Amino acid sequence: MQKNISKVPCCLRLIKPIPLWNKLFKISFLRNYKIYCVPSHLNEDNVFSFQVFLNTSSCSFLPEITYFYYDTPNSVVNKCREGNTSFRIAQQFTEIVAFKFKYAQNYQQERIYESLLLRSIFFMFFANEQIRISKVITPKEKKELYKKLSFPLSLKEVLKLKRKKLCFLQHFFLSRMPYRDVMIKFILELSTLKKKWL
Repeated sequence: MQKNISKVPCCLRLIKPIPLWNKLFKISFLRNYKIYCVPSHLNEDNVFSFQVFLNTSSCSFLPEITYFYYDTPNSVVNKCREGNTSFRIAQQFTEIVAFKFKYAQNYQQERIYESLLLRSIFFMFFANEQIRISKVITPKEKKELYKKLSFPLSLKEVLKLKRKKLCFLQHFFLSRMPYRDVMIKFILELSTLKKKWL
């Protein structure tokens, strides 16, 4: 099996949630960088993979199938697709957003910082949309969740950023618009169309 391993450098483009069920990690690596899953989270991939990709320099791929995955109708992913995101899962989304913004602060002096913030903001928009379309979260609960998804930077902090300032200003003002939900939905749809075209 060793000769079939292909090794590739890790890249910022890969910093996105990836399933953990078919991956192997060195325990020493995880302990060294204090990478862990949040015990109470059902969607643990987000926090875990975010830390992994920021602390590794390469990853390897195997052609062999090492794990068989079963699609569960009541899984978090399927519930989100159907507009049935529960309050518990939405609450976890807000915790993931808070974690990503806090973790990104470790990279304030590096070129990657603004990109990490943007990725965190895009996830914040995703969480916002999942809450908006949910059929099982009450209006009162939605209001409570929205408060936890506020833009992480002040205007003063945005103006101090070295890169992607225009993009941050756009998101900053978007987050304060009266019809924020509608605009966020529009941006997410544009983003999906862009991926299809490219």
